[in-house]
Amino acid sequence: MSSHHIIREDQEPALLILDTMAVDFVQVQELLEWSPTVMVSEQALKEVLSWGIKIDIVIASEENVSNLKNSLLDQSPVKLHSYTNKGALATAVDLLISSRQKAVNVFATEPLESFEVFSSLDISVFHSGKRWSYIRNRS
Repeated sequence: MSSHHIIREDQEPALLILDTMAVDFVQVQELLEWSPTVMVSEQALKEVLSWGIKIDIVIASEENVSNLKNSLLDQSPVKLHSYTNKGALATAVDLLISSRQKAVNVFATEPLESFEVFSSLDISVFHSGKRWSYIRNRS
């Protein structure tokens, strides 16, 4: 007997790659099995492009957005979002929340405390070979 699953848009946790030093590509491949929304910071972009995966959103500094357009032609359609002093992490999470995403897997070298302010998402942070999870209060 086979099992079939219907996957709705944005049902699976998004994947946010802020720093490729925090990630083992094998872990990324496992998370890509269900076709999540893939967001990448400009700092991780070059390495992630070399993996040959489809990127949905790139978070870049305002001054670099136009410079990145040519390097992303193969990724079309891809969205470019800029951040200013807010930072890539806050901008990415704001985008996830505004798109009604429920959960995100994050690869980052950011300290875990950086994620506490995003209480409206379930967040799993992969950092230093460990996985930390924050499950939002559903009451």
